[in-house]
Amino acid sequence: MSNQSRREFLQHSAIIAAASTLATSTGLAFEPTKAATQPVGKKGIGHGIKTEKDWNKLKALNVNWLYNWNSKVAAGKPPEIEYVPMIWSGKTAKNVGARVEAIKAQGCQIVDTTCGDVMSVWKRVRQNASEQVTSIIHGKSAHEETMATASRALGRDGKGHYLVVLDLEQTDLVCEYIRQGGDKASFLRNFQRAHSPGFDPDRHLERVGVANQTTMLRSETEDIQRRIREAIAARDG
Repeated sequence: MSNQSRREFLQHSAIIAAASTLATSTGLAFEPTKAATQPVGKKGIGHGIKTEKDWNKLKALNVNWLYNWNSKVAAGKPPEIEYVPMIWSGKTAKNVGARVEAIKAQGCQIVDTTCGDVMSVWKRVRQNASEQVTSIIHGKSAHEETMATASRALGRDGKGHYLVVLDLEQTDLVCEYIRQGGDKASFLRNFQRAHSPGFDPDRHLERVGVANQTTMLRSETEDIQRRIREAIAARDG
């Protein structure tokens, strides 16, 4: 492969990683197409394969396995490259737990590769729920990670609460309501599909804790924490 071809290929490659057969991550699981008959090499790649030309470039890199953020792959896969499909949870798949259990029953090894930072956030929001503290999550309400965090903010009994804020503008709406209340219906319209079932700002903004989608800007999350802390201090004197 020429240097130009290699550069072109790598520009379209999102991830090159070392890993083995099966993993679970934030709201997703991987499953093999068949039981492995021999160890799969460590050299793998994440790539949106679409054409035979892409496969030829992959072969030139001597990768052992591939994933493409999907459960299907384009035709023409070389037999020497193992394909690892993904099963997404949240809005893109159903019965993920049952499908993962079915994978286990086939004798496949599952390795939890959830990001440590994400797991720390999940631990925090579960703790909030156990203490009847509402989790204010800085993130995008339709993002897979935030959806997973929100589900954990409900707690083990499903009675916890959360509110997702996208940016400082939405944070200021929350702070204003914390300080002086307001029109509940109008407030909830500003946060459609971004709060827990039964969320009541008159009750569930009394005690709050801030969490974040780990890909959001850290400095903005810290600013959100500061603004909410100040709003609570102003309300409570």
